[in-house]
Amino acid sequence: MTLSHSASGGDYGSVTANLHINVQNICERMDALSSNGKTCNLSSKKITSLNSGDFDGLSNLQKLYLNNNKLSGLPEDVFNGLSKLRNLRLSNNDLSSLPEDIFAGLSKLQN
Repeated sequence: MTLSHSASGGDYGSVTANLHINVQNICERMDALSSNGKTCNLSSKKITSLNSGDFDGLSNLQKLYLNNNKLSGLPEDVFNGLSKLRNLRLSNNDLSSLPEDIFAGLSKLQN
């Protein structure tokens, strides 16, 4: 993503600056994404919270391992866009309650 800013007037004439931003999902930031983009292993990474959008851009993800962390809750839309997800591990966290429709859209999950 590129943000552009322009200013003019005063003694500046015309000044333009670009800021390039590389937005990565949590799997990329934590170097946990497999080379084929189908598995994200975030187990035992001491994760205490997740944000909406942490899994953006991972529409081919099939396996997501979040076990053995310190998660106490999850945003209701954290799994949006993960329609190909087959395996989700959340064991050994501190989850006390989950939003009612947290797993809506994850119809391919297997036991």
